[in-house]
Amino acid sequence: MIGQLIMGALIGFVASIIMKQNDQMGFIKNIAAGLIGSFVGGLIPVIRNIGPSLLGMRIVPALIGACIVVFIASALFGKKDK
Repeated sequence: MIGQLIMGALIGFVASIIMKQNDQMGFIKNIAAGLIGSFVGGLIPVIRNIGPSLLGMRIVPALIGACIVVFIASALFGKKDK
């Protein structure tokens, strides 16, 4: 359980850097993006079994799913420029 939270935080952190949203995301949001992204990546049949698994998470699908989650969250809740 704790290992999955740590992996979620790392996956979410890397996804936020890739999506250039790291300055707007905190530790809790990184964990949420990583864990939800792991679930989302597992739902996509083409990438479900790609890459190595660490602490119960497939790294590549989790990272791709986390990037999708960060993109959607920033589109919905991101700062609006006037």
